[in-house]
Amino acid sequence: MSSLIATFTGKTGADSTARVRLEQIVPAETSKFANVRDLYQAWLLAASGQPARLYRAGGCPIEFEGSTVRFFLGFYAWPSDPALPYNLTASLGQLGPGQRVEMAREYSEFVDNASIVALPFFMEDITATWETPTYTRYGERIPPPAISAAGIEAEFAREVFGAVRIAGTAIGDYHVVTVEVDKTAWKEEGQEPPAPSRGDVVIVTDLTPEKLNADKIANIEITVTVTWEQPDGTLGTDQLRLEIPQCVLDVLSFCPGGAPYYLLWCEKSSDRQVYYSGCTGEVISVRDGVNEKSYCSKIALDRDPGPWLRSLVR
Repeated sequence: MSSLIATFTGKTGADSTARVRLEQIVPAETSKFANVRDLYQAWLLAASGQPARLYRAGGCPIEFEGSTVRFFLGFYAWPSDPALPYNLTASLGQLGPGQRVEMAREYSEFVDNASIVALPFFMEDITATWETPTYTRYGERIPPPAISAAGIEAEFAREVFGAVRIAGTAIGDYHVVTVEVDKTAWKEEGQEPPAPSRGDVVIVTDLTPEKLNADKIANIEITVTVTWEQPDGTLGTDQLRLEIPQCVLDVLSFCPGGAPYYLLWCEKSSDRQVYYSGCTGEVISVRDGVNEKSYCSKIALDRDPGPWLRSLVR
């Protein structure tokens, strides 16, 4: 378990109730499946003499280093006041320092006979537009009331029933949980030596690879907990269970069997990249450098590394 205490300075929100909302932005369900572009990339790698299994598809937030598998999960903390200090803990992995973010957010809010609604984020530059006709609690239609919004509240000129579209810049903090897992492979003991002959076939040289094994890691759960102090001195708390990408779960549960273990690929791969003509097959250029799409290359967290890690740092 790791913990982190974050304290920031900024504007005070309008709501007297302090809170911190946790959010993980998860890519669309279809992103976990291979598409035509992935197949094309695999074909290009194979055509240039590189194994397609080295390709890190779709911004999968995972990298290999020796026997260590390292993956990253990003999430957001949205305090009701940018100056509100809060404490974060993670049930697994190491929490990185928070980075201030300013993110454009837009959503629809249903106002159920109220004159004030709480916003899910501390927001600046807020605009609000009525999406439906507006009514009183008795069903009488009324002109759309004026809206004033600031911080974490939107206030209407009178009690109203209707739907409003709210847009603005949400201010919060971005955090990354880094998890390292040891996937050391070992040689299976007690294997019977290959038979010198099989039927009428005599084996001169046995090329059967070593049978390797490794731990199969499954049922991983990572929960982030945030606590903060309320104005009355009591502690508020919230939790978020982080979703782990399927590509990460597949790697962690992978068993090597009789094939060369994937953690050995990084020791055998080269940083040399070969560019060639797709029409003639002629080699155009050969360059040495890190292939950022490889599992063996470290993920750069100082820029957008894909759909599972979106920092939007100010």
